[in-house]
Amino acid sequence: MKTLKEGIITHADSLGELFKFSAEHTCRSMLHSLEEFANMELVTFKELTAGFFLGFEHYLWASGCSRNTSACFFLALLFLENHVGRMTLHSLNE
Repeated sequence: MKTLKEGIITHADSLGELFKFSAEHTCRSMLHSLEEFANMELVTFKELTAGFFLGFEHYLWASGCSRNTSACFFLALLFLENHVGRMTLHSLNE
């Protein structure tokens, strides 16, 4: 996975295959919001900084998202970031 967008799409597809449709919907909704916030063709996992998260959080609140929705999106982003980190460590150990 090179970009955050690719990671989110891959994860959402895998959730759909596991019949976890609510979680899949959350990932796709998060991607839609991220695409409105930033050019997702260019954002990589390395660019997920505190400033990026803070800007995205302010964007969500300004667009009318509830704090629960933004918290759900951030938990999904945290999971993806940790998942990609584990995959990277695993590939380095091989």
